[in-house]
Amino acid sequence: VDMGLIHGTSGNIAMKDPDEDVVAITPSGIRYKTMTVDQIAIVDMNGKWLDGPFKPSSETPMHTAVMRARKDVTATVHTHGMFATICAMNWELKPITPPQCEFVPVRVVPFTMPGSDEVAAKVVETLGEDGLSCLIKNHGMFCCGKNMAQAMAAAIYTEEMATTTYDAKVAGIAHERGKGVLIAVNKWDKIEKDTNTMNKFKKGDFVHYAGSEPALKSYFKSGIRFLQSNTEESG
Repeated sequence: VDMGLIHGTSGNIAMKDPDEDVVAITPSGIRYKTMTVDQIAIVDMNGKWLDGPFKPSSETPMHTAVMRARKDVTATVHTHGMFATICAMNWELKPITPPQCEFVPVRVVPFTMPGSDEVAAKVVETLGEDGLSCLIKNHGMFCCGKNMAQAMAAAIYTEEMATTTYDAKVAGIAHERGKGVLIAVNKWDKIEKDTNTMNKFKKGDFVHYAGSEPALKSYFKSGIRFLQSNTEESG
């Protein structure tokens, strides 16, 4: 709420209890600033309301669908952040700063009716096997994680990505290759096998990569700098 990701009663948060195979989710129509723990709704993995004084969020199908499809996910966050919602109208987000790289790709789900099984299915499809964030056209964003800390970080950095993308476009700043440009590479194990992708890099490029890089050194090129976290290596 304080970060501006959620306003009034919009947006929803859910967390799975893997031992009980149930999901705790924010209730429908209750303002977040006044919400209390005893008002949280409990549903089963198919979204059936089991407990709680208030009806669960109308977006329960979306949260439970992702948790059913992704065994690694125990926490989900859906917000109507302003800049994520703006970017969802037309732009697939690209990372601008290194911390944002962990949460890409951020693809856009085509518009479907909020709260429907159809939008739930499209979010599952768009996130795929390991996605952490996606935008929903004319709606907002949906993020997930192995725990609530990761899901919230995905939501925060997705909104930051959207904000910086919007500001850069308004300012007329375009991504250009060359010295000082940051090229974000996620899922290095897939990229390292893609010769065409590697050949895009040239002297002066900065390449920020996320994940493991067992064969990274064999791809070093003169003058290209590869960065991971706060560590810089040069080839």
